[in-house]
Amino acid sequence: MDDLLGAYRKASHEAPSPIVDARILRAADNAASSRRWYRRAMWPAAMAASVLLWAGTHVSFDRPAPAGHAMAGYDAGVARIELLRMDVTPPPSDVDRFLLNVTSEPLQHTTRNAP
Repeated sequence: MDDLLGAYRKASHEAPSPIVDARILRAADNAASSRRWYRRAMWPAAMAASVLLWAGTHVSFDRPAPAGHAMAGYDAGVARIELLRMDVTPPPSDVDRFLLNVTSEPLQHTTRNAP
């Protein structure tokens, strides 16, 4: 056990040669500079994408209908009012119809064993 502990203590003070150390530092610097470039370019790209998404959803490109089009000259306001007046409630289901047709008399509880 003492030999193993001694070998561990001896190896814990070892360092790479200066050439290997310089290569490690150069590789780390290259990796860091490529990350720095990505981080510098990330925010402008994200802002440009946000502006494009906003413009695509909020900017309307209303063009008048062509003269030969069936809806040419139709007032969009009238169409909107008509659409708002439409009844959009779904038709009643079978259960709804049954519950609406049931009389309001209270149900009488009966037991089979009663005389």
